[in-house]
Amino acid sequence: MAKFDDGVNNVTVFDADKLNNINRALKDNIESSGQTVDASNTQSSKALANYVGSANFYTDSGVADAYVLSTTGSFKAPTALVDGLEIRFRTSNPNSGASTINVSGLGVVNIKLGDGTSDIPSGFITSGSDVKLRYDASNTAFIPSNYGSMEDVLVNGKLNTQPNSATISSGAITYTGAYMVVDTEGAAASDDLVTISGGVNGDRLTLRTLNNGRDVVLKHSTGNIFNIRGDDIVVGNTGDVIELIYNGTFWVVSSNYKYTDFLNSKSTNGYTYLPNGLIFQWGTYSSGSHGPTISLPITFPNTITGLTATPTATSSGVMCVTSAVSASSFVAKQIRHDDVTQTTNFKWIAIGY
Repeated sequence: MAKFDDGVNNVTVFDADKLNNINRALKDNIESSGQTVDASNTQSSKALANYVGSANFYTDSGVADAYVLSTTGSFKAPTALVDGLEIRFRTSNPNSGASTINVSGLGVVNIKLGDGTSDIPSGFITSGSDVKLRYDASNTAFIPSNYGSMEDVLVNGKLNTQPNSATISSGAITYTGAYMVVDTEGAAASDDLVTISGGVNGDRLTLRTLNNGRDVVLKHSTGNIFNIRGDDIVVGNTGDVIELIYNGTFWVVSSNYKYTDFLNSKSTNGYTYLPNGLIFQWGTYSSGSHGPTISLPITFPNTITGLTATPTATSSGVMCVTSAVSASSFVAKQIRHDDVTQTTNFKWIAIGY
């Protein structure tokens, strides 16, 4: 049987078999686009328009995190996954984490973020919303077809604040979105973040640590992270929020909110944290004994840098001498000017970090 692409050359009589093949191909194209063949001469162009406009919309019969897509209506399915193939679908199964997709029985493929390697976070696919993906042959994965566009920033008209997860590898992570939750390499108690790869001039990044027990240390000017204060930043609490802006060369720290900033206790024996890392503590001793050991309301994480104690009584010539000073306590001895020990009450102030 003659094939559609055999062609016709230098003949005066058209082969019926070839003509019928052309007709069958056109008929199949028209009918699979949702039309019924009629006598008009515009159906082929309408079929083309229908395929361009609707053929890449699929229905999902899978489950959360494992999506199975089929063509809608009578549209023909693709016969292979080719680079740039775009699909759209709507599902009632929001994802809870890393996910896969199988398009028209062509095989199970991972869904990744725009970098082609990072798993999509929980909530990336939402119930009832259109999902647009593009096949990335270089990574054998489907990625958001609108990655890097305004649609990637907005979801249902709202700012996309879904966190992107990253784990430090040899001091580096890759920028995959405006909000990233970072873990240490090998779940280490502390790990240096030296380089943030990717990003374009003007990109913003809100960064947090994944775990209260694992410190992510942003290293100033060791790689491409720059802190205007000139020091490293320890992100040690999930409540800590660091904001950075990329200037084309460095990720510059624009805001450093620590969970402990101005955390305080305004009691008689209290404390307050300052954003620069210093901690002020204070208290009153009123038990009337000589040389008491004073336990600080909280232990300084590193060291105590300053300490003073002042008697509250009006006795002439009494002063307090401190000793055995540590990050968690000190001893105060009340002494009169003639070296006679006293039991005078006193107030104290300590500074440390």
